[in-house]
Amino acid sequence: MQREVKTAKAVRTQREERRLEREEELEAVESRIQRQRDEHRSQRLSLEEFTRQELRQRAEQEAWAASAGRRCGPEAAAQAALQQNVTAIQAKLCTEQAALRSTQTELQKTEAAVVALQSSSAEECATLRSRLEHVIMAAKAAEARPPRLRVGMNMVAHTMAKEEDVARLHARYCEEARAETLRLRQRAHDLEEETEVKLQATAQQARDEAQEAHLRRILGEAQQTELGLEMRGFEQRQALQRRSERVAYLRGGKKS
Repeated sequence: MQREVKTAKAVRTQREERRLEREEELEAVESRIQRQRDEHRSQRLSLEEFTRQELRQRAEQEAWAASAGRRCGPEAAAQAALQQNVTAIQAKLCTEQAALRSTQTELQKTEAAVVALQSSSAEECATLRSRLEHVIMAAKAAEARPPRLRVGMNMVAHTMAKEEDVARLHARYCEEARAETLRLRQRAHDLEEETEVKLQATAQQARDEAQEAHLRRILGEAQQTELGLEMRGFEQRQALQRRSERVAYLRGGKKS
């Protein structure tokens, strides 16, 4: 009977150690998930701020291009094509943002599943601890009871071993959920990088098109200025020719 009591104490010590290890693992998982959530939130805010700046800059460029189009009639068609291109780019950006939100939703679902598994593991640990205490108390009281009680205690110990296997299975599920969370986080990071690259390319393209429209406007103004100078020179030459003819006519009248 003393040997059974010692065995029960050893089992209690082992289970307490395993419970502490499991709690430490769960705390580490919660810490990693919280850190990942903070990083993801920071990246999302940075991406939204970058998108707002790009849209504001594009709106300014569109307003400037529209003003330039009103001043230069021949550039209306080019401005309309530029507006269509900007609209298509905005639609593509909305699609990329929708994909990013979908990935964030999957990540939140995985985190919720991990939290549920952690709660289930904590409940199982509490149940196992309560049953272990009950077994220890029964072992202390079994010294004056018939030997058949030992059989019942062995059955209870066997049942607890099975429950421990179930707890290990839940721990494995927690590890798998953590791996899935890391995979979704990597996917979200890849989507953010791809979206950032596309936004930079879009911004560069819009700046190039705006620069080209500005150059065309300057060229049109230069051509109009050159045409005005030519017309003015032609008028001055006509005036000089008429003046010369008049002077020649006056000189001829004096001679006669």
